[in-house]
Amino acid sequence: MGKLIYAANISLDGFLEDESFDWSVPDEDVHAFWNEHESHIGTSLYGRRCTIRCASGRATTG
Repeated sequence: MGKLIYAANISLDGFLEDESFDWSVPDEDVHAFWNEHESHIGTSLYGRRCTIRCASGRATTG
């Protein structure tokens, strides 16, 4: 059986924002780490709101 790994964009104090990712823009090292980490993932599951946002192009920052 494969592993199920859950990840969320959340701060250490539990803050979770789903309207804007401005508060958690990663630096180059963090971004490189997550790119490497996620390159080994076979399947990613996203909720309806994230899927709609990504499809509309609003998930990009700057």
